[in-house]
Amino acid sequence: MGQTPSSTCAGMSRRTVLKAGGTLGLAAAMSTFDWSGLTPAEQALAAPGGAEKLNVLFIGAHPDDEASTLGTLGQWNEFHGMEAGVITITRGEGGGNAVGLEEGPPLGLLREAEERIAVGFAGIENVFNLDAPDFWYTASAPLSAQIWGGEAVLNRIVRVVRATRPDVIVTMNPSATEGNHGNHQQAAMFAVEAYFAAGDPNRFPEHAAEGFEPWQPRRILRAGATGSGASGPGGVAAGYTPRVASDVVFGCWNGTYSEKNGKLWSQLLDQARWAYVTQGWADRAPTTTDPERISNSWYTVIHSRSPLVDPTSGGEAALRGAALPISGGLPLGTLIEVRPERFEVVAGQRLEVAVTVTAAGKKLPAGFLTLSAPDGWRVPGRAKVPALKEGRSHTVTLEVTAPADATPGTQLRLEATLTASNGSVTTFAPLRVAGAVEATITPLEEIQSFRSWTKGLNMKHLDVLLPELFPLGQGRTRTLDIVVENFSSTTQSGSVSLTLPAGFEASPASVPYSGLAAGATTTVSFEVTNTDTTLPTANRGPNGGSWPVSVVATSSGGTATREVVMNLVPSHEVQRAATAPVIDGVRDPEEYPGDPIPASTIWDGSPAGGTSDSISCDA
Repeated sequence: MGQTPSSTCAGMSRRTVLKAGGTLGLAAAMSTFDWSGLTPAEQALAAPGGAEKLNVLFIGAHPDDEASTLGTLGQWNEFHGMEAGVITITRGEGGGNAVGLEEGPPLGLLREAEERIAVGFAGIENVFNLDAPDFWYTASAPLSAQIWGGEAVLNRIVRVVRATRPDVIVTMNPSATEGNHGNHQQAAMFAVEAYFAAGDPNRFPEHAAEGFEPWQPRRILRAGATGSGASGPGGVAAGYTPRVASDVVFGCWNGTYSEKNGKLWSQLLDQARWAYVTQGWADRAPTTTDPERISNSWYTVIHSRSPLVDPTSGGEAALRGAALPISGGLPLGTLIEVRPERFEVVAGQRLEVAVTVTAAGKKLPAGFLTLSAPDGWRVPGRAKVPALKEGRSHTVTLEVTAPADATPGTQLRLEATLTASNGSVTTFAPLRVAGAVEATITPLEEIQSFRSWTKGLNMKHLDVLLPELFPLGQGRTRTLDIVVENFSSTTQSGSVSLTLPAGFEASPASVPYSGLAAGATTTVSFEVTNTDTTLPTANRGPNGGSWPVSVVATSSGGTATREVVMNLVPSHEVQRAATAPVIDGVRDPEEYPGDPIPASTIWDGSPAGGTSDSISCDA
């Protein structure tokens, strides 16, 4: 992991990152990978006067993962003096090469050089490559963590966070959503863990001996959003419509003119993207110069300890309260964190909420704290917050109550506002209205692992977009296990049933449960059958082969429904041959009895779900 100080070209770090070495197979990389000791770059940060103070730190898996953010980071640098840096967990040596034959470490060197050229357009000088091994494409975050070294790579990320003291962390999507690259997901999960761990003196205490004191970032953002937002200069002011109502999404228009560079930032973003030559980006068409069609980059709040402003107030709004002051607000550095006792709140029941105020920047005068929620919620009156000396905190514990008619599955924001003599600030926590008892399918192992991770960090709102789906073979029957969970504060009894589309049936029609204690879970099972074998399978079917299934749970607290997805997939039974086949290149009907395997479905391209004789086979 040899990193040596360098200042050889624009866009390259003064404490840069080049590694030479022979090609390693995956097994060899795993067996020889050594996280011990500090790299020269880390030693330089720890040296007297060597530490860099960054305002924003992007954390990704590969060179080019930061590409979509460079227009935003460049504008924040040019117009607001924000210094940004990048952590890249690998050098991307396991990826593709569109322009040459280099692979392995030589490709990693090329991709690192491309990254440094690209981020230079955004004024970024500090890039930290952590040298974890890049390997084949995977959808698995757990596999990524295993090969990278788990806690060891988190240790290095926390070290860089403590050394560079960013106010805002930007990362990728940490949720186990469909199509999310496992490396990207795990990098973002490490970023979230580092966000919490960096300020905790009990995590990686050895850093103190290296000169790195605990540092608490004030906000963490996901680059990207799920929902819809308009392009053009008015897109940010119009606001983003998230699929999850509790999401807070900020935007930054890429069409701003750069006085420093004499170009639109969208054009500079093009130049940055073209620098990733090995990834085949150099021949991308230039972005439009039509202002109304120039994109906005969107950022979703994962967590914030610092107050927030209206996301429609400007392209730098995501920084306000964390790295930039709030006009009419309290001193920069004031922290206000909302911590509900749980993410789910049951209709008609009370929820305890702790709000901690910290005077992190300077003395904070006495003030009042108020909570706000959607109409119908019962919230307490204002609570007094005493004057706080710098570095001191005060926690107020309050109770809110969801209305009795609140709809299970509703997402909402619980907002806390602190008002003092010199201004007021607001932040929030996401909540979900839950049924007294809810039921859903048993998740895949990796989905369950992710849910355990979010629960451990009190970040269950990251579960909201997770897929809940199961496959069923055409004409087949399968056992479907259903997890029943009691979110209420009392013991519950009731039943669970499935609502299936035409052509499917479940047996039995419903399954009872009883004596389910508060907070407990149980499992019930159904036999689900595809009774209509004429229904189209997989991507030939309507909605891409995704069939809706409702899981209905009844209890004394009412009825709650969770929607899941059933994929009807092709099914074929291969008959066992009476005698072992002779491997001679000749197909004998007795060696391969039964119908040919139907292998002619087109899974990608057009027409989706169609067939082509050119890809069929009968063996």
